[in-house]
Amino acid sequence: MTLASKQFSTDSHGWAELLPEPQVSLPLSGNHRVPWVVVGAGLTGLASARRLGELHPDDEIFLLDARLVGQGASGRNSGFAVAASQFPGGVVPNQVENYRRVNRINQAGLDLLSAQVAGNDIDCQWCEQGIYHTAADRMAIKEYDHFLQYLEALEIDHTALDKTDLYDRLGTGLYHTGIHVTAGALLQPAALVRGLAQSLPANVKLHEQSPVLNIVDGKPLILQLANGEIETDKLILAVNYEAASLGLLRSYLIGSTLSGSFTRVLSDEELTSLGSESEWGIISLHGGGR
Repeated sequence: MTLASKQFSTDSHGWAELLPEPQVSLPLSGNHRVPWVVVGAGLTGLASARRLGELHPDDEIFLLDARLVGQGASGRNSGFAVAASQFPGGVVPNQVENYRRVNRINQAGLDLLSAQVAGNDIDCQWCEQGIYHTAADRMAIKEYDHFLQYLEALEIDHTALDKTDLYDRLGTGLYHTGIHVTAGALLQPAALVRGLAQSLPANVKLHEQSPVLNIVDGKPLILQLANGEIETDKLILAVNYEAASLGLLRSYLIGSTLSGSFTRVLSDEELTSLGSESEWGIISLHGGGR
């Protein structure tokens, strides 16, 4: 086992385990010279590589990932594509335009992603039925009032729900109050990133299990890998907190670990008990969705 493979394990996890075995691209070896390199094949890296491929159709673009596509944070999240961000606390009048700006970006991203899913026939259980924001304790109930005020001030389409409404829709009496925001989508995150990776422009070359171990500054930049190196004029790093392992932003990044679980397959009777909604997703009204 190489040092690189020890540093970047390729473990299995829930979302990916629900999918067929992936089509794995070859690790990069040898020496290469390309105009563009994108490091990190999560959502940000995939979007960057796709756009570069569209803007520079005559250039060869390398997209590298230390693991397999879908094994990083982009394939391990809760599967929410949010159109309306939650800003904890009451509405701050001089921040309303900033709220609108953030939500315009959210909606633009949602629209682009929806178009990619439809246009490339990506089977990721994409479901645009909106998102529930719910409260089960005193702190979250207080935040409910703030979020409702915010949605009304920005004229974001929503429905306020009481405990009975939530029980009828979701089949649980846990939540005391909540809001259904009409815009937003649910999706299978590992299936989404795999589908995006498999539908990249022809001039984008994906290489998995190809961690960059060192970057030598200069013109061109030199990326050192376990079994070769790449010279490139332009580099996009889309590696999130792992930038610190390359000597960048060491005092500015903090990694966090979250966990989740899957139930066994539910029976028809159990599914029927889960309210009137066929599919739904909930974000807590605690600040940050906690």
